[in-house]
Amino acid sequence: AALWAGGQMDPIGAACMFNRAAVKPDEKAGDGIVGEWYWFGEQPFMKVNLNGKRFCNESGPYDYMLHSTVMQPGHTYCDIFDSDYVEQVKQMNEVGCCRLYPFDNGSPSNMSINLMPKMFFDPLLEKGYLQKADTPEELAQKLNIPVDNFVETFNRYNQMAENGKDEDYNKEPYRLMPLKTPPYYGIRTGAWFLATLDGVRIDTNMHPFREDGSEIEGLYMAGDCSGGFFSTSYPNLFTGLACGRTMVEGRRAGMLAATGQA
Repeated sequence: AALWAGGQMDPIGAACMFNRAAVKPDEKAGDGIVGEWYWFGEQPFMKVNLNGKRFCNESGPYDYMLHSTVMQPGHTYCDIFDSDYVEQVKQMNEVGCCRLYPFDNGSPSNMSINLMPKMFFDPLLEKGYLQKADTPEELAQKLNIPVDNFVETFNRYNQMAENGKDEDYNKEPYRLMPLKTPPYYGIRTGAWFLATLDGVRIDTNMHPFREDGSEIEGLYMAGDCSGGFFSTSYPNLFTGLACGRTMVEGRRAGMLAATGQA
C-alpha cells in the first residue's frame, strides 16, 4: 500500500536465516524441502554435521551457527540431546526468544520448557523427524550418519564435559554438559528464512516519503514494514530489538495520528 501511494523501498534488500527448521534423516536442507518447525533447535546442545563430527561452538548466536552450517555437507547438521534436557536447558540459561524458563526478574519466557514434548517432540517423532534411541550407535543409524564417527564424537564430547573444558571449540563450561541419560534424541536441522531486513523508508514522523523527499500524509509505518533500520544484518545479540523497535515506532505513530501533530 505504501509503495502504491508513492513510498520508496530501502535501496539495499537483505534477509536473515533462522536455525529452527528440521528435515528428515533422508533429507538435506535446500530448495524444495519444506521441513518442520523445531523450536528446541536453538538450545546449545551438541551438534554434529552429516559426517558425525562437531564443527563449531554450539553456544554462539544462531547466525554464527548458520555461518558454520553453510560450510558443512548438505548445509545440514544434527541436534543431539538426552532425557535430562529439562535441567540442562535451565542451566544453559538462554536469552531472547529461545529462552524456555522465566527470566530472573520474573518476566515470562517466549515459550515454556513444559510445552516441548506436546508441541514438538511427540509430533516430530510421529512424523519421522525426531529420532529416539537407547544408544549412540542406534541414534547415528536412525539419523543416517556414520556410526563410528558419531560415537567417537559423542564420547569425546562427554569426556570434555566431565573435565569441564571444551578443547575443540571452547564452549563455556556451564553449557558443556555430558549426554549420559538415555534415551537419546537427535534430529537433522537446517536453516530457513526468518525475516526480510528492508522496508519502506520513513521520516521521523513515521511517514513514508516519496522519491522527491515529500512525506505521504495520513500514512504511518512502524515495525518490520518500515525501513532504514537493519540494513544488511540482524543484530540478534540485542535481545528484544525487533519488538522494541515496533513498540517505540508504533507508539509514536499512534500519538502523532491521535493528536494530529504530524
